[in-house]
Amino acid sequence: MASKKEMNALVAAASYIVFFLPLYTKEKNTPAVQYHMRQATGLFIVALALQGAISVLGSWGFPAWRVWPVRIVLVWWLVTGVMNALKGQMKELSYIGKYAARLY
Repeated sequence: MASKKEMNALVAAASYIVFFLPLYTKEKNTPAVQYHMRQATGLFIVALALQGAISVLGSWGFPAWRVWPVRIVLVWWLVTGVMNALKGQMKELSYIGKYAARLY
């Protein structure tokens, strides 16, 4: 059985994959899980907005290879968030973390 600290880290890391998952666990009230859930929700909102913009640009004939840097940044934020959660660190995601911390 995983310790409480390990379980919190796993739930926090899982929130980056399924941002609402911690709402259904008993770890939802721990500060670290709440923090990473906010960061993951902010990342989800930014990803939706950017992917929407990419879709619109693509329909206007914008070359697809020019949007790959945006997708790479999204994946980088995802990996950074998961790694911070697994290490038990409460670090903001660069550029979007300070805004995500204000969510709910």
